[in-house]
Amino acid sequence: MHALSAAKVIVLLVLALFLPLTSLTYYVFRRRRRIYEVERIFAILHIDPAYQRAYEDENAGRYYLWAVGYASVVASLGLMLLFLGPELGVDEFLRVQVGTQTTTATESLGFPQRGSRLVVGMAFLGAYLWGLQHVLRRYVLNDLRPSVYYGLSLRLILAASTVLVLYNAYVTLAGGGTAGSGSGGAMASHVWPALAFLIGTFPQRGLRWLTDRLPMMAPETESVRRAPLEMVEGIELHDSLRLEELGIDTYYDLATADFVPLILKTPYSARQLIDWILQAKLCVYFGDAVKNLRQQGFRTVIDLAHLTPKEIETLAAETALTKSALEHAQQSVQHESAELERLRKAGQVLGTFWEHEESAALPSDV
Repeated sequence: MHALSAAKVIVLLVLALFLPLTSLTYYVFRRRRRIYEVERIFAILHIDPAYQRAYEDENAGRYYLWAVGYASVVASLGLMLLFLGPELGVDEFLRVQVGTQTTTATESLGFPQRGSRLVVGMAFLGAYLWGLQHVLRRYVLNDLRPSVYYGLSLRLILAASTVLVLYNAYVTLAGGGTAGSGSGGAMASHVWPALAFLIGTFPQRGLRWLTDRLPMMAPETESVRRAPLEMVEGIELHDSLRLEELGIDTYYDLATADFVPLILKTPYSARQLIDWILQAKLCVYFGDAVKNLRQQGFRTVIDLAHLTPKEIETLAAETALTKSALEHAQQSVQHESAELERLRKAGQVLGTFWEHEESAALPSDV
């Protein structure tokens, strides 16, 4: 028993120390690189010095200390609950009886139900392991800000709370849920820990699962077209989460985002951000039909700017898009020509990493 407890403590320390260690190494060795990149953007784009104050480095020591400390406390409490619960005398959560207690309804009137500690712990573990991968990705991209640790803490709390509600709702509806009491008990004791781990890894999907099965929690009507960021080629889950931190939840938001604040606040290159913005503008005009345009070689709105009337007719015949929709989009693009030209120039100058491009050419005798 003592050997098992020692092994649990070792596993807990290995998992819990990841957060303070990554923050320490980033702050000491890698943070300065991001500061150099931001200063380079200021210099190349000739940004007003007064405007630069709004983007001063937020990674000051005191902010970092509070963020990492809070995340470490939340993570340690959750991991201790999972790994050392029995050793600490917390086999189960303290149950509160609600309503009138009877001999036949004792289990159903208690909250939380038995097994909640293990289920919540597994959800916490799933969310935490996902968070470690996210922290490592942000570390590699030199984008490990204090907000990352606050976001991870909130994700851990959200995952644990979501699974606690779902599990207790299931056990109550299944008719009690003590271990071994029929199919509901078997589901609660064997399947729910694994299910909780998966929901903890993707808590938003757990909430979506709940809203799909409870109409009262779902929106009554969908008055607007869905506009997920994943519609833009190149944006994956981690990228959408990063953009959502800045209030960019849909490709509508990305299409109208200001380029300079976006490049200053994210680790993405100028060319990548510009490509995403131009793709998002195309998605705004055509929605899901943008897939048809991509099959014809059109990825951004700039590809539509120089189409001739005959080419528009051909494109309308080869896709599900109408001629009027294509003409309207082309006219809108032409009205935005000045903004698009600014984006093109910004991407060109920020994408150059040498002072004299001519001198960087290979020698003629190579």
